[in-house]
Amino acid sequence: GAADAGARFFVHVLPLDAADLPEARRPYGSERFAFGLRDRGLRHDGLCLAAFELPDYPVLGVRTGQYGDGGEVWSGEFPLDPAAWLGSYEAASAIEPALSSKFAVRLDGRTLHYTREDCAAPDTAARFFLHLVPLDADDLPEDRRASGFGNLDFAFADRGLRYGDRCLASVPLPDYPVARAVTGQFAGGERLWEGGFALPAGE
Repeated sequence: GAADAGARFFVHVLPLDAADLPEARRPYGSERFAFGLRDRGLRHDGLCLAAFELPDYPVLGVRTGQYGDGGEVWSGEFPLDPAAWLGSYEAASAIEPALSSKFAVRLDGRTLHYTREDCAAPDTAARFFLHLVPLDADDLPEDRRASGFGNLDFAFADRGLRYGDRCLASVPLPDYPVARAVTGQFAGGERLWEGGFALPAGE
């Protein structure tokens, strides 16, 4: 109907390698697009069709849906190569967790992986916080030095993908040495869960 066609579409593209993203989107981990049916589609006799061309870099997965005046109307996410996604999930899950809470958090070189089994949409709805305490506060961006930690808060939609009952989000660490990480999720000004861990040798 007209209401269905009137809501705008969104597409969040999660790359295989964040370095392929436009520079402005690299800190967020995904590229975002929005369009209306009249921009990329057609409605005829109650039938609708819209087409969206993916970027030319390798894409791990996509989150898409529609939003209207009241917010998100519907959404869904899926890997473009399920076998590759499951391989990434299993590889991350094989690492000993640095922290286990609602999500298990694992360190793989310079990347933190957040994993969860029996994962449902409410588990990923709340924003994640990630605070990194550097070995040397002078390595922080100037506007973060007074706080003493780097703030890498993120939304799961930017960093992760839920496939079946499994969730995986990956966050690259900054290039300065980090002594400690504190992470969790928050909503409505309250922390839902949190934990901290030291990084080996201040990596």
